[in-house]
Amino acid sequence: MRAVARTLVAAAGASALLAVAPRAARADDPRRAAHADGGSDKADKPDKPDKSDKRDKHACIAASEEGQALRDDRRLTEARDRLRFCARDACPALLRKDCADWLRDVETRLPTVVLVAEDASHRDLAQVKVSIDGRPLADALDGRAVSVDPGPHAFRFVIDGEAPVDVGVVVREGDKNRAITAAFPGHGRAPAAPPARPIEPEKARPKGGVPASAFVLGGVGLAAIGSFAYFGWTGQRDASSLRDTCGRTRACTQDQVDSVRTKLLVADVSLGVGVAAIGLATYLAIAGASDAPPPNAGPREARDAGPGRRARRPLVRVDRSIHVAVAPSSSGVIAGLDATF
Repeated sequence: MRAVARTLVAAAGASALLAVAPRAARADDPRRAAHADGGSDKADKPDKPDKSDKRDKHACIAASEEGQALRDDRRLTEARDRLRFCARDACPALLRKDCADWLRDVETRLPTVVLVAEDASHRDLAQVKVSIDGRPLADALDGRAVSVDPGPHAFRFVIDGEAPVDVGVVVREGDKNRAITAAFPGHGRAPAAPPARPIEPEKARPKGGVPASAFVLGGVGLAAIGSFAYFGWTGQRDASSLRDTCGRTRACTQDQVDSVRTKLLVADVSLGVGVAAIGLATYLAIAGASDAPPPNAGPREARDAGPGRRARRPLVRVDRSIHVAVAPSSSGVIAGLDATF
């Protein structure tokens, strides 16, 4: 009986061990434990890739292809932007390396320009809008370089209150910091000075400076000298004739004597008038020539006047008054000259 009892006890122990072992094995395996506990079988399946990662990869590949096509078409500014996109860290490493190499090549070939605007005094202007080929390029000028595609371009500079300035250039591939300058000659120019006030002459004079009265008096003087020569010669001739004829017998009539005296008197008066007229004409000619302004007097006085200043005038005004008087006398003629300066 004891042997049977020991056998039954041994069999019961073995059954207990067999029942405990599978549970322990399932406890060691989390997936089976989870399945045994009623959990899902998701842990048994591998992780699926995120859909956003796939979209980024496709975008990187598309950007690299577009960047190469734009580069070959010499649209370097757009190619640079696309290659910058595919050179990001979010793109695959192999593709990122190729895009970085292509980007360096495009940036080396991409030209840059510096926009400059100047006024009439060659001073820089900042408040200027610039367009290229009809597309806005800059709202103001700050001296920084701007990237443009190689080839011919039309730059238009616009400033308020001035006509736009167009500048056409051919930008070469690889050019860096090329200056594109527009000049606004009407901007910043000083206002024109008002015309100088003309100086009114005190008396009208011929351009030579000699007054007309000098020529008149000169003519009168010459005529008087001619009259003096004629009447003096004829008077002396008649007087000599009377002395040789009736004068010896004192038989000359009063009319004969008066005729000779009249001729001699006229000769003396003519002489006085001629001398006075010629002397006065000489004085007027010399005074007029000395008072005539030099050739550059007008412009100089205009410059002295200048904007906002009055022209200089003489400090003293001179009035000239001349009188000539001729009167006969018992011994001939008396001529007088009265002048005020």
